[in-house]
Amino acid sequence: MTISRRQLVWRAAAVGGYGAALSVMHALGIAPAYAAERPPRDPGIGRGRKVLVLGGGIAGLSSAYELGHAGFDVTVLEARRRPGGRNWTLRPGDRIEHAHGPAQTVNFDDGHYFNAGPARLPSHHTTILGYCRELNVPLEVEINASRSAWVVGADGSPVRMSQVVNDTRGHVSELLAKAASTGALDSEVSGADKASMLEFLRYYGDLDENFRFDGTERSGYVRTPGAAGEAGEHLPPVARARLLHPSMALPSLFEEQYDMQPTMFQPVGGMDQIPKAFARALGSKVRLGCEVRSVRNLPDGVEVTWREAGETRTERAAFVICALPPKLAARLGANFSTPFATALRSVRMDNATKMAWQAPRFWETEDHLYGGLTYMPHHDISFLWYPSQGLFSAEGILLGCYNTGDRAAAFARRSLAQRAAYSRAAINVAHPGKGALLKNPISIVWQDMPFNEGPWVGDGRDVWYDRLNAPEGRVHFAGDWLSHVVGWQEGAALSGLRAAAMICTRAREESVAAAL
Repeated sequence: MTISRRQLVWRAAAVGGYGAALSVMHALGIAPAYAAERPPRDPGIGRGRKVLVLGGGIAGLSSAYELGHAGFDVTVLEARRRPGGRNWTLRPGDRIEHAHGPAQTVNFDDGHYFNAGPARLPSHHTTILGYCRELNVPLEVEINASRSAWVVGADGSPVRMSQVVNDTRGHVSELLAKAASTGALDSEVSGADKASMLEFLRYYGDLDENFRFDGTERSGYVRTPGAAGEAGEHLPPVARARLLHPSMALPSLFEEQYDMQPTMFQPVGGMDQIPKAFARALGSKVRLGCEVRSVRNLPDGVEVTWREAGETRTERAAFVICALPPKLAARLGANFSTPFATALRSVRMDNATKMAWQAPRFWETEDHLYGGLTYMPHHDISFLWYPSQGLFSAEGILLGCYNTGDRAAAFARRSLAQRAAYSRAAINVAHPGKGALLKNPISIVWQDMPFNEGPWVGDGRDVWYDRLNAPEGRVHFAGDWLSHVVGWQEGAALSGLRAAAMICTRAREESVAAAL
């Protein structure tokens, strides 16, 4: 008995799914090309097909935006009353509700805002920056690091970042120069190379003619240079043992991490300008206040049930993109296979908290500190973060805590009043006496935030990553947690693009198969 090419493709699909069907189609020379990273903007691809996108964060919005360009009938279902997910900018009058504890109202003065979630865009995150350009989201420079910021050591005393970086270079250069001069490196460096290395170390560490480090003007001054005879006096060096403590490694190298290297950007007026721009482009395709309850794969589509305006609604679609945080997705009523459901339940989330204050810009007027972070490695708040917007204005929003992991869990166990007191005390360490100037605090605990229950995924990705990056029936998943750029909007957008591209490929395959 002979079978047609169409029957062969459908039999392969019945046994091995759409991937097997596509392999057979390629062997027969009838398959379309695989979709590129960004789906083709061809309205004919999705014509007549409905896609429901669950979750209106960056992954959901970017995938819906692309599928709309590919001709799909797209609807985004978002439980919150705003788009953006973790991309959340807080302004005066906004309300903050956690799963536990009292609600808060943002009491900043008009014109102030705070990015409660993502707050920076690296220059090499070209996908999300490309969307900013395409959607006309104006950007400005985010000052991610400042040599005028502080590092608070184990003894509680602050040291300028400029001194931490440059004195560390000086001490390490002196040690290497001594090692080279005494022959300890002869097996590795000899002859002309040794001479070149010593000259390099002399300049790199600002060593004297005897290759000793006795401080450097690169680290700052006790008395700054001035006119006439005011030559200036540089700071005495910080003790080598203090600077070579492991806790000093992150402050020294923070800006060297690939994702933290300048230049960094932020949207003018708040990070939420990005999801707002997506929402404007998508229009009525984004439906807010829709809490998804169940997802069920059917032989020819997917059925989704959600609550909206007090009513239960159900709709069928050809495909679904689930861009919900993994803990929420795991609780959906779904007929996922046991291996897939087990993998989804195994995803673990990390912790992150933030606390922000309105205050006079004492960090600018007295510390000459414009943007960047102060490091407190021996304190549970971890970082102070200074605003990059509104420089030289009277007041600004100071981030008085940004921590992750166990420190964030410990900070969250405090009451709101205790968090505020702890943060205020920490700011007094880095900026003595300035804690009294702080007002209007707000606290964000991402692991206790409804519809998130965590900032990003934690350890254990090897258990579930590959399985959850593959579709489950006609349901595709998307989110930064399904990328290698975890915790960044770039990862969310890339994952959203990938899910959209996979659906475009499947739609093309089905169209070709139907035409056989």
